[in-house]
Amino acid sequence: MLQALLSRRGIPRVLLMLAGFLIGLWEIILATLLGSRGLLGLSSLGLMLISGAALLSKPIRNVHWAALLGLGAGLAAAYYFQLIIGHAVPTALLLVFLASSLLVYLLSKFAEDLVNLIGMIFEVRIISFIVGIINVVWAFIAYTH
Repeated sequence: MLQALLSRRGIPRVLLMLAGFLIGLWEIILATLLGSRGLLGLSSLGLMLISGAALLSKPIRNVHWAALLGLGAGLAAAYYFQLIIGHAVPTALLLVFLASSLLVYLLSKFAEDLVNLIGMIFEVRIISFIVGIINVVWAFIAYTH
């Protein structure tokens, strides 16, 4: 990792990935807020969500966070179950841990697979190029009137 960051070609790529992640996140949040208030048209909302997802999904596509979320949720559920019940049988704690961690893992894995799918779709250069051109044309049309 350090070697990739220190190479001359690696630093701009990492910075671009970080900037794309932050801009994509900002674009999705902004589209959600403006869309919920009715300040964006449906086409502008769709374009902002698509381009935000394209920017956001590329850097986090290879992060496997479903297992960590499942483990954390299982530990928290077992801890709070023990806290609420008082003296719980270890078998009950194990069942609470397994049930909650499995549920969170499966839901998180589904979300992770969706992000991977979106990342694979937008990794095709022609699709990214077409989405970028559509966004530029739409911005030009929307803001020149």
